[in-house]
Amino acid sequence: MALASAEKTIELDEDVDISRLADTITRILHESEDILEVEKTERPGEIYIDANTKSTLLTWGQEINIKITPARIVIRSESPNQWIDWGQSEKTADNIYSYIENLSSNDRTQIA
Repeated sequence: MALASAEKTIELDEDVDISRLADTITRILHESEDILEVEKTERPGEIYIDANTKSTLLTWGQEINIKITPARIVIRSESPNQWIDWGQSEKTADNIYSYIENLSSNDRTQIA
């Protein structure tokens, strides 16, 4: 575990289609200009999305790991090459959390 990291959890409703949700999150990450690469891996009952961000003035790049199960989403952002990331891991995790929360509330047709 990196010293500069953040984690957020979202509880999911039973009717959420996690495959469609993962596809939507993957598409949004691909479209982000801050993301270098995105990889989605599916296992029975779990979907993992891993992404890497570009280096900035505040960080040497971040690793984003999202684990989706029928019960919850766990979002983890870390800067593995840094002890301090000036809050960037927390900001990244918060941004992804907010996006998914808004998607869950406002656009149920995308994930249910």
